[in-house]
Amino acid sequence: MLVGVVTIPTGTASAATTLTTTVNGSSVSLTYDGEGTSASPYQIDSLAKLQGMRADLSAHYQLVQDIDASATQGWNGGAGFDPVGDGGTAFTGNFDGKNHTISDLVIDRPTSNQIGLFGYVGGGVIDNVDIDAAEVAGRGIVAGLVGHNAGTVTNSSYTGNVSGTIAEVGGLVGHNAGIITDTYASGAVTGNSAVGGLVGRSSGTVDNSSATGNVSG
Repeated sequence: MLVGVVTIPTGTASAATTLTTTVNGSSVSLTYDGEGTSASPYQIDSLAKLQGMRADLSAHYQLVQDIDASATQGWNGGAGFDPVGDGGTAFTGNFDGKNHTISDLVIDRPTSNQIGLFGYVGGGVIDNVDIDAAEVAGRGIVAGLVGHNAGTVTNSSYTGNVSGTIAEVGGLVGHNAGIITDTYASGAVTGNSAVGGLVGRSSGTVDNSSATGNVSG
């Protein structure tokens, strides 16, 4: 994981942080308002900064505007957005969407597991975000928002299609070992086994959540 460098302007109360990471196959340095703490979360105002969360998986983030993710269709040789966190380096921070929408996200990684906007959330919190008109494909443990959830997902939704070639494929979460509350998913979900409109498989808690759409597998 690449470490960010914090820069605090002298004589001011504001802070800026530069994180160096990979976006669409190229190394880039992204400057975020904020310090990545609960009191001063990193502010996400672009698609590149959304992808840049991979550089600091334990930080606090906040969306400050809607994000058009349609450019991800051409990213990484057609593989699209690179999921944030995996089983080896889980996302353990906090992501607050502030009720903003991420639209037209594309992830096309049919040979990879733990696929979603967040690949693996381990103790982290994802809340207040809507993903709309997305297309997500993976192998197993695949979903629109979180592939594997061992944290908390609240007040969020996913609209779009999700497909996996094996098991644990869901509209919102592929495998849930944590907590899901006040969520919704809509769209076609396809897989081989353990397929669900909201969650593919759950060993955790799901409350006040629902899904609509065709499910096959």
